[in-house]
Amino acid sequence: SSSFISPEGIVYSIIGANVAVYFLWNYADRRFMEKNFKISVDNFLNGRVHTLITSAFSHNQLDHLFSNMIGFYFFGSSIGQIFGSKYLLKLYLAGALGGSIVFLVNEAFIVPWREGIPKNYYNPRYTPAALGASGSVNAIILLDIFLFPKAVHYLNFFIPIPAILLGAFIIGHDLWRVKQ
Repeated sequence: SSSFISPEGIVYSIIGANVAVYFLWNYADRRFMEKNFKISVDNFLNGRVHTLITSAFSHNQLDHLFSNMIGFYFFGSSIGQIFGSKYLLKLYLAGALGGSIVFLVNEAFIVPWREGIPKNYYNPRYTPAALGASGSVNAIILLDIFLFPKAVHYLNFFIPIPAILLGAFIIGHDLWRVKQ
């Protein structure tokens, strides 16, 4: 038998880590948090590559934390039970890495190209930063939906919602937040 943490334990550990970092945003030095818990072109180019992952445990708004952790709880629990806790942790981290890389490529190349910003005017210090578990959670939600589109999750423990609808709502909410 494996001595690694149970699937339920990994779900609660990841949620706990996200909640802990949320509280750090309220008590720790703001500059430290900006430099170590947000992904940005500037942070990445200045050697803070750890932000590719740490940003996925970082929320500074309660509604953002809540929606990501609800999605992670329902879909992460399902994936963890099927594939195990190590797989769930690897998928969470892979989603974090993938989401961060997509964000960096968008901010460093796509936005300047789309807006016609000449290379000599581009300054990574003035590009936006991002945080949140959306890349991780969306990777987990998508896997669950692709595997079990007709599965039912119980919102508030008594409202049955098909996985595909709950997942579409959570991902749609994320996309809406990005546009804001």
